[in-house]
Amino acid sequence: ELSAASGDTDDAKALKAELATAEARLASAERELVAFQAELAEASAKHAAFERSLRDERSRVERAAHERRVIEDQLAELDDGTAGADALEALREGLALAEERSAIAEEGIAEARLAVEMARDREAQVAGPAAELERRAQRLDTEAQTLAKLAAAPTDGPWQGVIETITVSKGYEAALAAALGE
Repeated sequence: ELSAASGDTDDAKALKAELATAEARLASAERELVAFQAELAEASAKHAAFERSLRDERSRVERAAHERRVIEDQLAELDDGTAGADALEALREGLALAEERSAIAEEGIAEARLAVEMARDREAQVAGPAAELERRAQRLDTEAQTLAKLAAAPTDGPWQGVIETITVSKGYEAALAAALGE
């Protein structure tokens, strides 16, 4: 019985050591997960900012296009002879300014599209490892909980833990460990 009790103590120590190792791996995986989640959040925030920038640039282009149409309509009226030469020149200057603004806005849209695409690519790069770390952390957490339950099995009362009731003859410890999946 003395060897059985020392075997139980060795098994409990082994389980506790395995539990500590699993908890350390879990903590490491959780730290990595937090880092990836922070990076993913940053990439998502940049993505949202680029999307807003793209919407703003599109709105500017629409306003510039509207201004251009108004000026072209006014120019058409002037060409019909309904207004003076001075007004025609002012409208032409306005048209040139609207065209310049439109070109600038289109450049801004192109830059915003590129930035959005880059943000989407970065977000996709970060999302994969973050999801893998999430799964790994969940698996390690489950393993740690299971090991904790095995190590903390009740020793009093009518129900004892399975590990505490197993006695192994000297020399068969390794075979039992292999059979139990260690």
